[in-house]
Amino acid sequence: MHALASRTMQSPVQAALLAALFALLSLLLPPASLLSSAVVGLRTLRNGLQDGALVMGMAGLTCLLVGLFALGGGWAFGALVIGLWLPLWLLGGVLRHSRSLALTLMAGLLLGGMLIAGYQLSGNDQASEWRKLLTPVAESLDQAQVLAPGGKERLLEVLSRWMTGILVTGFFLQAVASLLLARWWQAMLYNPGGFRQEFHQLRLPTGLGVATLALLLANAWLGQGEGTTLEFIALLLLAAFLLQGLALVHGLLGLWEAKPGWLIAFYLLWLLALPQMVTALATAGLVDAWFDFRARVRGRKGAGGTN
Repeated sequence: MHALASRTMQSPVQAALLAALFALLSLLLPPASLLSSAVVGLRTLRNGLQDGALVMGMAGLTCLLVGLFALGGGWAFGALVIGLWLPLWLLGGVLRHSRSLALTLMAGLLLGGMLIAGYQLSGNDQASEWRKLLTPVAESLDQAQVLAPGGKERLLEVLSRWMTGILVTGFFLQAVASLLLARWWQAMLYNPGGFRQEFHQLRLPTGLGVATLALLLANAWLGQGEGTTLEFIALLLLAAFLLQGLALVHGLLGLWEAKPGWLIAFYLLWLLALPQMVTALATAGLVDAWFDFRARVRGRKGAGGTN
């Protein structure tokens, strides 16, 4: 990773080629898109919005040309990768100037909220459109006998209503993951240990926690569960508190000076019980908005040190 970050910072042309290369590779290996976006994010974090825009433009042109001459869909692919990099460019600019991960996450939530509003105001019957797109997938799962009898219709019914919220939330999480990777690269090159400290201290405002809880209670009271705008926004907010829950775990283990094995065990548990762990971490992050567990542990350690 150090070598990749170093090459990214050697020149805008080299960074653009790397961003384009990983974008093309993501057609075969989707996780490569995180590296592609992180390249744009690193250049923006270190050198500013103008440099990030230059890299993004050159990489976009490269992808456009490759798409036109090799893939037969240049314009679509070019637009896709610009859509992949643009959030990193914007969020990288916010983080560069604010030096606040919490504020940057809130900017990402704002972008996600704008996407949800754009979908909802488009005037199209989104559930029907998603159903058409998802029907071949559901049919293939049904033919492979992955679904229980009658499960295909139930799957289509649920996903077609919730797909907009799931897509925007996934878009938000991918953008933040790439941004955190870029920030780690930046710290690795110019401020060793800085990212660890910054991530361990990540904590969203209490007011956002209050708004999230109020929205969850409102959705529970309305009892719809049909993929409404309020439910999409609640899902997006919970994704942000999931990230705070991750920062909470890392921060507490750091304060307790726990051995690396505890962190490895935590991620192994995540893999074994993914849905439960996601719920638990989002809940922990939301509760931490009020109680600030890391500050309490620091206070006790400080009090213990003065006795």
